[in-house]
Amino acid sequence: MADITAARINNLQSRVELILGNGSERNGYGQTVTSVQVVPNSIIDADHLNNIYTDIVKARIHQVGVSDPSISTISEVIENLNVIADETSFTVSNEGTVADDPAGTKKGIDDFEDLMQRVEVDKQLMHPSQATLEQENSNQRTTVWNGKVFHTFLITFNDANARRHFFNAGGQIRIDPSNVNASTPKGNDWAALLNEIGIITFDSDSTSSTSFSGLPIGNFNLTTEYQTIFFKSGTGYSSGVYAGNRITVKAKVVGDAQLQFNVEFNDLATDNSIDNNVTGTLTNSVRIYRASGTNVSVPTPGFTTLQSLSEQGTGNDPLYILTASTATVNEGSPFSITLSTRNVASGTTIPYTITGVSTSDLNTGSLTGNFVLDANGVNVASFLVMSDNTTEGTESFTLSLDNFNVNATVTILDTSPDVPTPE
Repeated sequence: MADITAARINNLQSRVELILGNGSERNGYGQTVTSVQVVPNSIIDADHLNNIYTDIVKARIHQVGVSDPSISTISEVIENLNVIADETSFTVSNEGTVADDPAGTKKGIDDFEDLMQRVEVDKQLMHPSQATLEQENSNQRTTVWNGKVFHTFLITFNDANARRHFFNAGGQIRIDPSNVNASTPKGNDWAALLNEIGIITFDSDSTSSTSFSGLPIGNFNLTTEYQTIFFKSGTGYSSGVYAGNRITVKAKVVGDAQLQFNVEFNDLATDNSIDNNVTGTLTNSVRIYRASGTNVSVPTPGFTTLQSLSEQGTGNDPLYILTASTATVNEGSPFSITLSTRNVASGTTIPYTITGVSTSDLNTGSLTGNFVLDANGVNVASFLVMSDNTTEGTESFTLSLDNFNVNATVTILDTSPDVPTPE
């Protein structure tokens, strides 16, 4: 291939690997790439460019689908026949016969670079044909309620890169609240509010709903503190007294591989006093929209309900939530468990017990302890399971609050080598 330098090929290969491969930060789908870097000043052959062709087309099909016209703007090179220039190609047979290439205008290196630029611009697109919408959880309340009720849940990815790849490839967390079969005006008012909102979509950089723009906060904007990512107040569909009805969605990072969401249904009236109960079946469904095509596919994250809609009666009920900093950890690696509360006084001491491991497994401390709540009703307990030379297999570290049916579990992976028993 004349006139194509190794440096130019390597630049093109680096660009497609950044999008299709592991990448970094807001780049990378986490897929295996076919193309590789070539040795500087080496001769470029058909395989080098065809491997890049394979990777570019994979990324582009993920973005726009197999039938998009842009897919056909480049073509594979014929080994031992094509000669490639900037804008076109021609053929030279073993006998030296030069002929036009019918697909010559699709094989110029410029064509590859032009399509690569489109792939970069559209890097967060995902065509519906390359995606799957999965039902993760449908949390429900069938009894009447007033005040505030919450659906708090945790989305757990395999690791920090898996979380990044999920959103870089166009993945979304979709929250779909509804209230059906209401028998009172207030229940019908909630039904109208939630129906107007539609589906709330959380993606890489924003949150929106079917009918409202939401806030410019997505996966890459979250911190370890809750942020409001969506809210909507009612307008008093049935009566002005119900205009205070409000749904608020908050989210935060819990460890590099976990996201925690809190969906709050606030039933306070406009005068800030609780009025008549809400009737109907209140449901909050959570769905995962992820890349699942033959070219780009990412793992489905795990789902854990931390607080169910059915667990509160009024806004004054105490609430206890335990959250682990990671779902899985190697022996010898630190982790923490956070207790978050609502309507529990600061300074309250809450005892806990650890099961699944022995005292000798812990670097410090014992199998019992206490959380002491700070001014925000929060306390963090840190742990380190020792890395010994004993092969014990995988263990489950479970911390449970002594007086409440609340617990959190971390899987401890045994990384200790087998040690021969002395004879």
